[in-house]
Amino acid sequence: MRHRQKPICMLCKRLHFTDTDGPPTCDAFPMGIPAEIWWEAYDHRRPYRDETMLFQLDTEYFTEDDVEKWNKAAAGYRLVRTAERMGVDPATAGKVARGEIDLDEALGLRTGPPEDL
Repeated sequence: MRHRQKPICMLCKRLHFTDTDGPPTCDAFPMGIPAEIWWEAYDHRRPYRDETMLFQLDTEYFTEDDVEKWNKAAAGYRLVRTAERMGVDPATAGKVARGEIDLDEALGLRTGPPEDL
């Protein structure tokens, strides 16, 4: 089973918690949060398409440290997804996310340290 990055929405005060089986909703997306935000680790502190209502930290439950932890996890998740889409096996993609190797090396574009110019 593939790990999915938790959406930044989980830290947002605009998120609606409902008992329905429909898509998650919020003040910005009352008909359903777009999959790119919910499933693909899109950082909704930036505008999404034409939507101007942005993420707002729920300070009653979370801190800026929680957002920073999310940023680091989301960056790793995006690296893994990029590596997988480019044909890198999951174990190597994990090394990319942990910073053990860079994406160029994982793709076989570079096998050693960059040469001094």
